[in-house]
Amino acid sequence: MTKQVRDLSLEEIKSYDDSYWLHYLKENTIFDTENIRTHKEWLINQVEAEKERGDSLLAMLERVKSDIDEFRVLTGTEEAGTVEEQAEAFNRVLKAEKEQTELWREHVRKSNIELEAAEAREKKLREAIERYISEDMYRDDAEPFFEEVLASLYPKEEEAK
Repeated sequence: MTKQVRDLSLEEIKSYDDSYWLHYLKENTIFDTENIRTHKEWLINQVEAEKERGDSLLAMLERVKSDIDEFRVLTGTEEAGTVEEQAEAFNRVLKAEKEQTELWREHVRKSNIELEAAEAREKKLREAIERYISEDMYRDDAEPFFEEVLASLYPKEEEAK
């Protein structure tokens, strides 16, 4: 095969008028020219399908590279030399993020417990005040009453905190 033929594009091959040489083969050889024409069309279709597949894979790889670059920028990870090194760097970042997330979850859980306790104390204090108002307690009785309520709301062990 000459360099000239190897450099032809698929479009040039498809548009190439091969009727002359197919006619020559039909007249001067035992080759089945219809079979050659069919195989040429089949090969062209195969090449076009592979080209589409390659283009699709290239587009996918470009999207993946773009996603990796974006993730690298977001996480502050340096670009690594190999895919394996990049994956290890990402895994280190993700592990650190997971640990930080677990710390935040624990903090939120403790905060929710403290909030529930504070809401319960607030409810108990509100009920005590409403009881005080509804029973028309005298001012002399108010101080011991509220000391008792506050003591029940804030036990001594919590005061030490």
